[in-house]
Amino acid sequence: MFMYLDDPAQATWRHDLILDELAAIGMAVVRDLRQRIAATDDAQETLKLISGLNQTARSVRQCLALQAKLFREVRGFDRARIDERRALQAARAEAAKDQVRAQVRQALWNEYERWDYNQQACRLDVELLRLDCDAGPVEDVVARLCKKLGVTPPPAPDAQPPACATLGRTEVEHVGEPPAPPAGEPAIASSA
Repeated sequence: MFMYLDDPAQATWRHDLILDELAAIGMAVVRDLRQRIAATDDAQETLKLISGLNQTARSVRQCLALQAKLFREVRGFDRARIDERRALQAARAEAAKDQVRAQVRQALWNEYERWDYNQQACRLDVELLRLDCDAGPVEDVVARLCKKLGVTPPPAPDAQPPACATLGRTEVEHVGEPPAPPAGEPAIASSA
């Protein structure tokens, strides 16, 4: 009959059902004892019934108190989950802002001299403070901020040509040891 559940909410739900049933049984016994106390004329029997009534009533109160405790724990568990989600969202938003900051600063660096760069970087920081966490994809936010600051947005990471294409090569060569120099030419010392 006992089930071990991994999810605390599911386990608490099952415990709550059991406590409901125990409280209902206890209340039925309390009502029965109350009727029996009213119907009896024997003092000894009345004392025994009252003692049973007190014990049963205490059991019912404990069931209700445990239900309230479980309810508070579930609410606390839910709050912890919400806090975790909020912390994760805040971390993601901060990481996105860092990406935006880095890309826009690079665009500023490419177009401005040092003094103008510092002024524009300050404007960028002010704009980032105003930036909403759900402003959209990083590339769109970078494009909007670059437009607002009057700079050309950097190319999207996927749009950048590979390094070998800028050298006029069509294939990526093996990176590792440089090829041996032709016979008769001095070898160039490697920087490694």
